Formats: sequence, structure tokens, C-alpha cells
Amino acid sequence: MNKYILVVVLLFVTSTIFSQNPIFFEQKGDTISFYLSCNGSLTVKVNAKYKRVGIFDDERLAFKGNVIDYYYPKGLIAFKAKYLNNLYDGPVITYSKTGTIKEVGVYHNNVRDSIWTSYYNNGKIEKKIDYSNAQKRFIEYYQKNGKPVFLDGNGKYKGYSNKDFNSCEQYQIKGELRDGIMVGRWTIDLGYGTSTEVFENGNFIRGQETPHNLSYEDASLITPSGFPYFENINLLDYLIACNKPGFYLPSYNNEYIENGFLVELEHLISDKINTKDFFYALLEFQIDNGVLNSNSFKSITNDKKKAGELKNVIISLNKWDTPNENLSFTIFLPIFWVNGSIYLKPRDIQKFN
Repeated sequence: MNKYILVVVLLFVTSTIFSQNPIFFEQKGDTISFYLSCNGSLTVKVNAKYKRVGIFDDERLAFKGNVIDYYYPKGLIAFKAKYLNNLYDGPVITYSKTGTIKEVGVYHNNVRDSIWTSYYNNGKIEKKIDYSNAQKRFIEYYQKNGKPVFLDGNGKYKGYSNKDFNSCEQYQIKGELRDGIMVGRWTIDLGYGTSTEVFENGNFIRGQETPHNLSYEDASLITPSGFPYFENINLLDYLIACNKPGFYLPSYNNEYIENGFLVELEHLISDKINTKDFFYALLEFQIDNGVLNSNSFKSITNDKKKAGELKNVIISLNKWDTPNENLSFTIFLPIFWVNGSIYLKPRDIQKFN
């Protein structure tokens, strides 16, 4: 992974989000608050499930030091971790919505390390998984009353997990572990049907989903460790929020924004701010009834001077089309470049990754 890129997964989906108060992030001094969906994607404040609070690196497109995630809007802590050199590194703690400890563990260079312990809401240990080696091992599993189901990695497991990094709902999973490794047939109850997957020595072989009778071999839907949102933080989506419900998108010079505004912006950046130094700016600004609101600009950047120049360039682009009704849009736009190459369109950033 490129050392400048913060995200684990880059998904570029231009979307319109309805919000009466469309805000993607807030700043207070050096501290940034990002609003996140249940799967770790950036979203507007009123739709958020989590709020991540931390400090951004002055040079990289990355957090640095301690970060804390809060359940939003309740305000209880959901997750604590530390970044070092753009990666999770050191102890982490996750909390349930009731404030009890949910899981404790350690990251080393963004990889889970050592033994991770999960807890029930009553404070009793649920399970322990050892990540010390390349292949994780499930070593202990307990009932909710504290009675052990197994203590040697051998036995039946029944628990809950989401099915991938994009899903949020928890599904029941069950299967057999041998020496801490998933073996044989495992199932995940998806509500509308069940997927049955076959594992050999911990390796996923194939899956079969019913009632649609679909076979798959690309990736497993089942893992006792789950797919946690905090391992899927994505701040490089290009997003649009609207102040009214419905599918509304701003247009620029009678073109969809990617074919009009972003094309013209890229040309002007090349002419006016071209640089070989690494530069990034996560921008937020509003288009009110076809007019750019210059007072709405916010930016997270490693170079405030260049970000100011970039703001002036964006303000100079004044061909926004007036909508048929009163509409306000908030646009979140990540822009960065390396070695003179600019990345601002979704497909360009995908290519960079």
C-alpha cells in the first residue's frame, strides 16, 4: 500500500445524501472530527453512526497519534487506537454501546498481533483469538455465564458477524474449529437464506448460498473475528449531500460534475498550482442555488498556502447551473498529487491505488 494513503479500501461512489445540515467533517484547532457510516465510510453528520476524532499528519494523508471513535450521536466511546507512520500500531480497545469493553488487542504495522480478547456485555470473556502467527488461531471460547465451551481451540463455535467490510448487520455463524483453525462446513444465516462454506486447514475453499443456489470461490463471508468498520476507514470518497430529500445532483456548464467541473478544475490546477511536491487537500464547500458559497470552504491539508490557491481556483469556476428549485449541495472532494500527477477524479485515484 502506498505510504501516503490512509484507507484500507478505496471505494469511489458518487452519491447524493439528504441532510438538512450537510457536514462531512469539523475542525477545532488541530483536531479533526470525521463522521462515519456503520461500515467506516465518510458520511454526513446527521447520518453518522460514528464520529472519529484525531489529528492529521502535517505531511501525509493520514492520522497521527491517538484516535478515538464515538458512537454518534450518543457520545459514548466506541474505539481507541494509535497511528504510527500512517498505520495502526499498539494497543486498541473497542467498547459496546452500553459502555462496556467489547474487545482488546494489539496492532503492529496495521496487522493484528498477539492475543485479542472479546467480551460479552456482562463483562465476561467471550473468546480469545491468537494472531501471533500468519494464520490466526481461535484458542478459547466461553458461554455468556463464563462457562468454557473449549480452552484448547477444539470444538464447535456459534457467534455473530457481519459478512464483509461493507455490511453492518450481524448474522449468526457456526462451525467447527480444530487446533484453533476453521475446518469442515461453516454456515452463516443471512435471513433470506443460508450460505454454507467449506474450509480446509483454515483456508476457504468454496461456498454455496441458498435459496438462490449460487456458488462462489472468491472470498469467504464467514470469520469469527468479523469485519470491523475501523479496519475499513475510507476518506477518499467523492461525495455530495443535498439539503432536500430525493436524488439531486449539481451540474456544471450543463454537464454532470465529473465531466464538467472536475475536468475544468484539473486543467486549471495544472496551469496554476502544478508542483512535484506531495500535496493533499480534503475539501468541503457548498453550492447554494447554483452559486458557490466562498465562506463555506473547509480543508484538511499538508500545505495551507497551496490549499488557499486551490480554493481561489475553485471559486473562479463559476459555471454552476441554477437548479429548478432551491437546492443547496455540500461537496466533499479529495485532491492530491505526487510527482506532478494530479489525482482528483474517482477513476484517477483508483488508478493511483
